[in-house]
This record gives sequence, C-alpha cells and structure tokens, in this order.
Amino acid sequence: MNYVFNKEKIEAVLSNFYKSTGIASALYDARGSLISQSHKFTEYCQMIRSNKCCVKNCDLSNLAHIKEVEENRKICRYTCHAGLMETIMPIIYDGMLIAYLQIGQFSDREGVYSSGEEVAATASKYGFDTRALSLLYEGVPKISKDSLDALYSLMEIIIKYFFIEGMISYN
Repeated sequence: MNYVFNKEKIEAVLSNFYKSTGIASALYDARGSLISQSHKFTEYCQMIRSNKCCVKNCDLSNLAHIKEVEENRKICRYTCHAGLMETIMPIIYDGMLIAYLQIGQFSDREGVYSSGEEVAATASKYGFDTRALSLLYEGVPKISKDSLDALYSLMEIIIKYFFIEGMISYN
C-alpha cells in the first residue's frame, strides 16, 4: 500500500511536541526512511555525533530497532548505542504497519535503560572524555516510568491526529 505523508505538517506537530516536552521524536516510513523529525540533538548527542562512527551507529541502532518493531508490532524500549533510552512505536492502520514513531534522547529515572555506568562505557568505547560526557548527560531529559506511559498515550493521540487531519493518507 502507498501512503502519503505531509512532511511539513507532521514536522510542525512533532516540533510542538518537542517544545512542550523536551523529548525529541522522528517519523520513519515502513521502509525505515526518515520522513520527519522534531528536534535538535541534545548536547550529549551532539558530542556523540561529532564522531562519524557514532553517527553510523545511531543509524544502525535505529534500523535494528525498527526491524524489531516490524517483527513484533509492539512498542520497543531500548538503550541506544550511546547509552540513552529511546522508544519506537509502530503505526498500524487497517492491519498494515505503515510507519514508525520514535521518541528518544532521554534517560529513565529508574536507570533500567540509561545510567552513569552506560555513559562511562560509551565514553570509553568511543574515546570521549568521561567527565565531559557525564556533565552533558546531566542535561538529558529524565523521564519516570509513569511519565513515559503518559508520553505513549500522547503519542497515540498524535498518531490518530495525523490520520484525522490527513497528514498521513492512502494514495
């Protein structure tokens, strides 16, 4: 099936989500190609992405987890290659998986997916100064499990809004 995405309008919605929550989001089509994103990278991620190898690993991490969501058709919570928490949600319409909504670049307060130890391991793995990376980690949004569940509910509303307003439509 061929779906059409209104990139400008989707980006405006994702940008408003970012402005109100501080959490970045991105929309990928069913093939895993980026359609739209909301964010500027956190300072932590900017440092990570200053290394070309890390940029490649960011993309590989996203694609691997998109594949997992494709197989399971369920929300996937994971630790990215740089030690932060991210989530990918499937967008399913009429039984067809048509896109993926990713939210990320945050740390979980419970420390299940991201922690100081993860940051230290990331610094060591990629040759970054541990102290400098740890200081930037402190500026990464911290989300509790309850807040994350609330974000998921908001994202489900946003996904429905995409369809209601014709931002995602069948061609």
